[in-house]
Amino acid sequence: MQHKSAFYPCCANDFSEPYQLLKEIADHITFCDSADFCGLNWLEAEWRKACRHNPEMLSQAELVIEDVTIALEKISRIDVFFYRRDGEGEGGSGTGLLDPNRKLLDVLSRFPKHGGIIITDGSNTEWQSFEKMKSTSGYDVAEFNISPNIEQPYFAQYNLWLFNVKKVYERKQNSHPHWGF
Repeated sequence: MQHKSAFYPCCANDFSEPYQLLKEIADHITFCDSADFCGLNWLEAEWRKACRHNPEMLSQAELVIEDVTIALEKISRIDVFFYRRDGEGEGGSGTGLLDPNRKLLDVLSRFPKHGGIIITDGSNTEWQSFEKMKSTSGYDVAEFNISPNIEQPYFAQYNLWLFNVKKVYERKQNSHPHWGF
C-alpha cells in the first residue's frame, strides 16, 4: 500500500471523530490549528485528551500548532484534505482554503498526479464554487477537476461531501491549458 497522508487544517479541538473517519483511508493524519482563538494550553490539553481516548492516534496522527498558511507551505503531499466547521467570523480561520480565489490552489498543488480526495462540509468557501463542485461535471480549477464521488458515505451521518480530485490538464512549457470554460 502506498503511503497516504491526510491534512485537517483549522481543526480546533475536533480530533476524535475525524480520526475515526480518516484512519481507514490515510496512514498519517496531520491536524493543524493556530490556537489563536482558543489558546495554546487549551488546544494541547484537548489533543492529549483525544489521544487518551484513541491511543493509536499517537502513532498515526500529529497536531501542528501553527498558522495554516505556514503549515501548508511545509507540506509536500496531501492525499486526503479534510475540512469542516471553519468560517470567516470570530473563531473561524478566514483563510478560504476551499475558495478558488484564495487558497484552494495552494491545497490542490500538493495533491499527487493521480489525484486524491476532499472531504468537507463546504465551510469557508463561496457558495457558487461549492455548488459547482457538487454538480455531476464537477468544478475545474486551473488544471484540476473536483467532482462529487458517486457514493457519499459521510453525508447522511456527518453532512460531509466526498469529492474526487483529478489532475486533468498538464501544463506544458510555453502553452496554455484548456480551462474548460
